[in-house]
Amino acid sequence: AAAKVFVSSNTTGNVGVYGFDDAGNMSTSTFSSAATDADGVFYDEDADVVYQLNRSSNVINAYSNVQASLTAGGTPTLTATSSSDFTNGREIAVSGNKLVVAQDAADSNGQQNAFIIYTISPTSITLDRVITTDINLWGMTFNGSTLMAVVDNSPDVGIFPDFLATTAASVTPARRVVIDGIV
Repeated sequence: AAAKVFVSSNTTGNVGVYGFDDAGNMSTSTFSSAATDADGVFYDEDADVVYQLNRSSNVINAYSNVQASLTAGGTPTLTATSSSDFTNGREIAVSGNKLVVAQDAADSNGQQNAFIIYTISPTSITLDRVITTDINLWGMTFNGSTLMAVVDNSPDVGIFPDFLATTAASVTPARRVVIDGIV
């Protein structure tokens, strides 16, 4: 397939893979993950690794040799697991060798919204630092060095320029953009 989309499930314990070729044909496959409840997934094509936010254990899991394993009809190998440094994780975003978890406030984490940052490789996921924020977190993505995070319970997206360069213990968005129609 020319393009692949990886999806995570919070009920099935599987990672889904959708492939699309140049003619518009779609293929699908799945593989079992260590998480029965997962909420974020990222595929590193160069390293052939899937990183998944495992809400069942509040860790990040890395699965290696994804393409080769799926082509052979097998399951990618779990090659790294982070320490448990968050609860109520909602999404992950990756830039270079840094993976960021969006932790949404909940009783299990003392009502703390935070970005949990890890240094990643196919065989190691190590806590780098935790940065708190005053916005409720949900989905997020990087655009270059800028992190864009959905402000939960609002129609806003928070913009954090040069996010990984910050040394602050707490951050607020440099600006908030209202997107009509989202909730």
